[in-house]
Amino acid sequence: MDYKCTQLIATGLLALVLCCVSCRSNRNEQNISDPETENLITPPTETEAGNGAKTLSFSSYREKKKVSVGNNPQYPFCDIDINMVYPSGFYDKGKLKKIQDIFLANTLGESYAGLPPTQAGQLYVQKYIEDYQEEMQGYIDELKKKGEPFDPENEEWMNYTLSLSTNTLFDSHSIWSYGCQTYTYTGGAHGMSGTVYQSIDTETVHAILLSDIFAEKETALLTALLKRELMKKEGVGTEEGLTEKGFWPENLSPTENFYVDQKGITWLYNPYEIAPYALGTIRITLSYDQTAPYILPDSPVRRLFE
Repeated sequence: MDYKCTQLIATGLLALVLCCVSCRSNRNEQNISDPETENLITPPTETEAGNGAKTLSFSSYREKKKVSVGNNPQYPFCDIDINMVYPSGFYDKGKLKKIQDIFLANTLGESYAGLPPTQAGQLYVQKYIEDYQEEMQGYIDELKKKGEPFDPENEEWMNYTLSLSTNTLFDSHSIWSYGCQTYTYTGGAHGMSGTVYQSIDTETVHAILLSDIFAEKETALLTALLKRELMKKEGVGTEEGLTEKGFWPENLSPTENFYVDQKGITWLYNPYEIAPYALGTIRITLSYDQTAPYILPDSPVRRLFE
């Protein structure tokens, strides 16, 4: 798969790229597909929120499919579930299109930017199924070529799963923050889950990066603040204490996986980033009381606390 959300999916997940064929059900597919739900949260509005900002409205694309190899119900299958809540209304249609493009590039991949969100979702599902079918059919054909039997009951590793969902975390002061959650299973001891956060300045229409908030020279200071906050959460007083609890404090630093709201800035660390899989997903929030002195004077984040 293409980028940021996709980097979290386990190594070996089938590459998902743009295709031009729409996805169809057949009698060997289990398909639950909800039509696009317009204005899921609120209708397009020009209501001012907070600092004179216009808020977004949202719709939902949902599709769930279970497709067997070769469309044979006795064979292994892939199970895909997409629940994508996306921006569908804004006071400026040109800006809305650009916001959608940023969102799609981050959640589905760069190749889907530029498409209408529902079409992008359909193509994403279609390509996943096509790639799965091709890979698994190739494995079965190779067994037959070698004269080896194929027993579906002994090939449970071939049952792949992919789920993807998005949700709004904050929408005010011309800043929209959202999360993208994924879960994949492609064989092995367990599946992999991951979450990516992103905040978008909806007036200037660009993804807010760390460099839009802090000068590079503040990296060491932010790292120290994050470690201190994690130690506080875990009830320890030293980095050694974090290590004893299973964390890898030497890996902890401010990343681009964060979102902003009126409380502060929240970073998320997925399994294996700063701790083993067993410790799960780790979130650390730094309040503006902690970070305000170091936030750049022209940062869009300043509108949240000034």
